[in-house]
Amino acid sequence: FRSVAKSTADAVRRILGLCQCINNDFRSININSLIDNYESKSLDFNDQILAEICITNQIKLITHDGDFADSDIIVLTANNSLLRGI
Repeated sequence: FRSVAKSTADAVRRILGLCQCINNDFRSININSLIDNYESKSLDFNDQILAEICITNQIKLITHDGDFADSDIIVLTANNSLLRGI
């Protein structure tokens, strides 16, 4: 585990060196709308929050999560199911 954790931590540190921290302004997100989407469309609540933060701040998301396949945000990934439209 330690060698994998070290390799992962090193990769994350390199990625973070290329990133800029933002204030996510969680209070500006319409939580009731997200709850409704979760209930009626079975959209993952946390994924909706991440997408809203990306939209509001005009930023890209780095993820392997296939739930973002139909998202309106730009996703950076190595997940082939998310790359199918490219």
